[in-house]
Amino acid sequence: MGNKFLALRKSEVAKVAPDRSALMGKIDMKEIREADERWLCILFGEPYEAEFQSGGVHVYDGNGDEILTYTAGVGWHGSAGRI
Repeated sequence: MGNKFLALRKSEVAKVAPDRSALMGKIDMKEIREADERWLCILFGEPYEAEFQSGGVHVYDGNGDEILTYTAGVGWHGSAGRI
């Protein structure tokens, strides 16, 4: 691929692709985690505790036992026969 083609492709992509770095600058992870916790509360009820990691979400019951996990590529899955 020549430089002209690469420049054309870059300009066309810039027209339709979001400015990801600008979007990342607007994201407030604290607000996202609080919203996620509210949804988990609605879905699972109290008591529960959720641990957010870069690879997914781990949900624990009131006894501290992991009851549900979400990981990228696998999705939601239960622990030790819980689901």
